[in-house]
Amino acid sequence: MKYCTKCGSEVSESDKFCSDCGQTTGQSSNDAAVKVEIVNTNTDKAIKAVGDSISIGKKVAKKHKEATVNFLESSLILVIATLGCFAIFAFVAFVF
Repeated sequence: MKYCTKCGSEVSESDKFCSDCGQTTGQSSNDAAVKVEIVNTNTDKAIKAVGDSISIGKKVAKKHKEATVNFLESSLILVIATLGCFAIFAFVAFVF
């Protein structure tokens, strides 16, 4: 058995690093380099949530715009009908 030169913990002959403090044991490595990629899933989830919120906001805005256009069209029809009634009433009152 070997001992870590930094913290004194037991390390096996095959260990390249101390499992307690991370100090190298001096064991040479014949392994190929290992690429480590750290993925922050919380950030990925947050980005997706923001994207989803934007999509929902666009849908709500589109529905609101459509409702506003429908309201304005209905109001315009009502105004035209009212003016038409007044015109007919004025014509009838003028003729008779």
